[in-house]
Amino acid sequence: MQHYSCSKCGHGAHTAGEIRVAGSFLTQAFNMQKEKYAAITCNTCQYTEFYKIKKGGKLENVLDFLIG
Repeated sequence: MQHYSCSKCGHGAHTAGEIRVAGSFLTQAFNMQKEKYAAITCNTCQYTEFYKIKKGGKLENVLDFLIG
């Protein structure tokens, strides 16, 4: 994000990251992360916003299962 402005405090300094979360019991049991989100955290007030990332193809799901 090039022009980020915190929606809570208005500052522009931020840290970007990515998180993956499991959905159902089966995805948790096989350690498959079903959803991906971009996490943008304000460096001043630590407010974090999450943005859903579009899913990859089946190959990405297979690799995620194999690699864990």
